[in-house]
Amino acid sequence: MHDDKQKSYCEFCNKLVYYYIESKEVSESLKEKKYIYNKKIAYCSECNNEIAVNKVRDYNLSMLYNTYRVENDLVSLKVIREIPKKYNIGIRPLSLLLGWGELTYTRYFYGYVPILRYSDIIKKIHDYPEYYLEILEKNKDNISRFAYDKSKYTVSKLITNNAINKSIVKQDLNKLKILYIIALIKEEDEDITFTSIQNVLYFLQGFNYAFEGMPLFNGNCEAYYHGVLCPFVNDYLSNNEIKIDVREYDSLVLNSLEFSIVNSVIKFFCCYSSEIIKRFVIFGNPWKNTVKPVLESRPVLESKPVLESRHIPIDKEYIKTYFLEIKDKYKINTPMDIKNYTNQMFESVQQY
Repeated sequence: MHDDKQKSYCEFCNKLVYYYIESKEVSESLKEKKYIYNKKIAYCSECNNEIAVNKVRDYNLSMLYNTYRVENDLVSLKVIREIPKKYNIGIRPLSLLLGWGELTYTRYFYGYVPILRYSDIIKKIHDYPEYYLEILEKNKDNISRFAYDKSKYTVSKLITNNAINKSIVKQDLNKLKILYIIALIKEEDEDITFTSIQNVLYFLQGFNYAFEGMPLFNGNCEAYYHGVLCPFVNDYLSNNEIKIDVREYDSLVLNSLEFSIVNSVIKFFCCYSSEIIKRFVIFGNPWKNTVKPVLESRPVLESKPVLESRHIPIDKEYIKTYFLEIKDKYKINTPMDIKNYTNQMFESVQQY
């Protein structure tokens, strides 16, 4: 049975019709620059011509502006909408507190894109409650006493809780970082295998080398038949023991660049099957260079049992060099560009 909400006017049929939606990667201009994003297109179910649907148009506009925000390092709409709730302050009082026009933050809250200077301020008050408290004290005369008191109570409590959490984080940052990242991976794909999680961790390590010149976490990655093994993960958890509230540690275990890298790698790798992710690994030079000396002296038929029984540490310099090379080769200027690599690799590994 069709849902009547899935109806819209078709100018070709001259009546209300049911429609279906398909996605297509498109390049569109915004502020004199081209942006690539996945656009939804509605088609008439009777004549198959493209038709205009308001909610589809709104979705596409939102996706275009989201892409614009990401590629220009502007604050996300999600962050803008989190701040009033985070600090228990109304949208208009927040705008006045920041010294802006009364409706400025309201416009941003409902989709307008802030200029870079305002974007940086919004990101900073979101990430650093201490900075927000400083502004609250400095500009408290701009808002009512009631608005000031309830926001002051909320932000003070948040700062206290953060101090407690930071103390916990310092005790074992590496463990918490791994658990946090795995929790994010499981949020994206709750059915992902433990083997694939470790392969994704390998790519996170590599792309962090490419962007920051250092590993994302401590611990060696080891080459074996199914791709990469991360022995340090087994020290922290077994496959079904991921018990962490990721929202509690957002800004404590990852900086903003690391968070972007993690989100992009999860987005562009976890959409593939375990077998495809494995092929991404074994087609890369770090894995091949690591297993090559072991396999050269053995018959081909022995390669699988050897690699299933042996775990060979991958030199960290192999990983760093390889990912710096692919960052340049695939023009990966921002974490969102990681899709350039996965798209090309997917085409390559399908041939085998």
